[in-house]
Amino acid sequence: MSFLKDFTKIRCVTYKDDYSINKSSYNDLNISIEKEVVGCNSSVLGSKQTKQGDIVIITANKKSKRYFVIGIIQERLEKCDEWSVRGGNEWKFNFKIKIITPINEINKEFKNSLKKNCELENLNENHLFHSRFCGIRYKNVLINLIKEKIIICNSEIN
Repeated sequence: MSFLKDFTKIRCVTYKDDYSINKSSYNDLNISIEKEVVGCNSSVLGSKQTKQGDIVIITANKKSKRYFVIGIIQERLEKCDEWSVRGGNEWKFNFKIKIITPINEINKEFKNSLKKNCELENLNENHLFHSRFCGIRYKNVLINLIKEKIIICNSEIN
């Protein structure tokens, strides 16, 4: 978990069904995992302050459930058509990423642990996955959720 000490920013990207491949944000999430890329039109990710080593949390929905993966920002890509060639959007801001978690479901157990850890840090648990409100102040929450094995990391990362 050495990567946890190094990052200085947390970025959040939420894929939405309306802009996704076959109207399924979960499809876009799978592209991010398969191709190790993340893309969006938001200046939150597009900011020049987004740097290699930043953490990115990517969320998506499938039916009535919500899921996420966590990655580490690598280099900025000038163009990436991984989604548009499959019927999704062509995003304005794109990065190569290193995926550090499998897909995690935001289920009741996760929400309870998130709430407990956010209360310890005086943070709003609803903001961890919000593109405008997530940020480095959630670093200890993420570290604790990983240590508690609420968020599972890929074996080569641990």
